[in-house]
Amino acid sequence: MRLFEYQAKSILSQYVKVPKGILVSKENIDEMITKLTLPCVLKAQVKVGGRGKAGGVLKVKDLGELKSGFKKLFSMEIKGEKVEKVLVEELIDIERELYFSVIFYRPSRRFMLIFCKEGGVDIEQLAETNPEAISKVKVDPIIGIKDFMIRNLIKDFELYDLLNKFVKEAYKIFVDRDLVMLEINPLVITKNKEVVCADAKVEFDDNALYKHPEFEAFLDQAEIEARKLNFSFVPLDGDIGILGNGAGLVLATIDSVTRAGGKCANFLDIGGGAKAERVKSALKFLVEQKKLKGILINVFGGITRADEVAKGLLEFEKESKLNIPVVVRLSGTKANEGLNMLQGKYEIVSSLKDGAKKIVELTK
Repeated sequence: MRLFEYQAKSILSQYVKVPKGILVSKENIDEMITKLTLPCVLKAQVKVGGRGKAGGVLKVKDLGELKSGFKKLFSMEIKGEKVEKVLVEELIDIERELYFSVIFYRPSRRFMLIFCKEGGVDIEQLAETNPEAISKVKVDPIIGIKDFMIRNLIKDFELYDLLNKFVKEAYKIFVDRDLVMLEINPLVITKNKEVVCADAKVEFDDNALYKHPEFEAFLDQAEIEARKLNFSFVPLDGDIGILGNGAGLVLATIDSVTRAGGKCANFLDIGGGAKAERVKSALKFLVEQKKLKGILINVFGGITRADEVAKGLLEFEKESKLNIPVVVRLSGTKANEGLNMLQGKYEIVSSLKDGAKKIVELTK
């Protein structure tokens, strides 16, 4: 689960220093303007990278710039995400910008700390052009973080003195809150020698949600409903609904639709062994989320029987007529029986590639 910046900072602020900020939505602009102190920074809230390059961060110094800034940001779409909220923050008296992150590094089953003396940069691009500028340290979660690890990471006595406490607190956040990624870019040193998280990206391991009820407030309503139904669901920004069984199969389906030129509206995994009633519930949930142009159903029958999937689709149609194209690919257990039930009612395909191509054609 990736958090918005304002959500991430609400967690970080309990451990480290973040800028003072106020969240503004389209509905409460007029009310909130009177509470803002100028000059300030306006930051579009989206869960994708490249926000700054896209013009999603604006410095404003007077009321005129503030109003025009809000108008610009709320009309933006950054990498397919519409801007629904804007974080307004105080200006920071910056002396130096750095980069810092913690990730879970699966190959070694360790946490990895990453540091760079250049902040506000595209770290992936820097890794290609100047890899020597980036330092990394792996931490065994059983041993925990030690001072010598931080010295090896920072490699600068002055910065080490300033950042030692911050790095320990950041590591504590990562472990305590079951994060899989914590990125501070830029990490700012102010002229008063304070360490401030000017920006923050946080990804939380939602398998640990049962331990952290505070994160439930960050879920979309659709994600909350999906959890109640025991579906794995992630909303996306497209208009083609995706339904499948098994995370790998659903991801492959999304990739195929994208390669065919379409944009998927969701990730929806109904899991293994789904009966007709569960399939019907999944379709009902899917069409209630947003206006779709079409649906691609891709099911491999293992412990899930394809005829049960077909039965669930037909039962849903009896109650709620689907007035959009539906493309179906069934294979595996009871596939022939399921396909016979659906013949003449839906677009039937024999391969994922054909299914992706067909749904894109039908929704254009």
